[in-house]
Amino acid sequence: MTTGAPNAAPAYRLPEALTLLVINTHGLVALNVYGAQPWQIFCVAAVAGVGLCRLIKPRLIPPLASFAAVLSLTWVLMASTGGVSSFFLAWLFMLALFYPLRLEGFSAALVAPVVGALYLSLLLFPSSLPLALVLSRALLLSIVGASVHLLARQLHGSSQRPVPRQPSVLRNRGVLRRSSRPCRASCTRRSPKASTT
Repeated sequence: MTTGAPNAAPAYRLPEALTLLVINTHGLVALNVYGAQPWQIFCVAAVAGVGLCRLIKPRLIPPLASFAAVLSLTWVLMASTGGVSSFFLAWLFMLALFYPLRLEGFSAALVAPVVGALYLSLLLFPSSLPLALVLSRALLLSIVGASVHLLARQLHGSSQRPVPRQPSVLRNRGVLRRSSRPCRASCTRRSPKASTT
């Protein structure tokens, strides 16, 4: 069972573009406050480019490629701005919230564990955060992604179920049809008697 329908893809273009533009704005503000190198600004701007491309030319970048590109840029930016304590952690939560709705099937199910594992991989870089806090954040990311994926499956499954017809209506129709037949027969039998009188 898929979490989204390919025919409904245009409905996701604007939310996807807005999501990427929002995290792009957050990144530009954060880099302006804490200071940034030119290549970091380029990475943040590339996220906005992916979002605009998904809105204008969606066939150029498939949804899975869009998710992979933004996730890779997020990892690079987090690795260069504090690792597990980076202010780009908000990007991971946005990706975990949106892409289980946007992707389909097995790809949507992989969003939660991939996002959590990517955050844990940032332990390779030095950080002052306790390990318990890092693990709890990774678990929270995975739970958020998995919850959205399960909710999307439930909504998609309920929309695909056919609406059952009411049996009482069918019975009433059958009674009306059966009751109308004797009436017609009796009317035809009585009509000659009425004419003779």
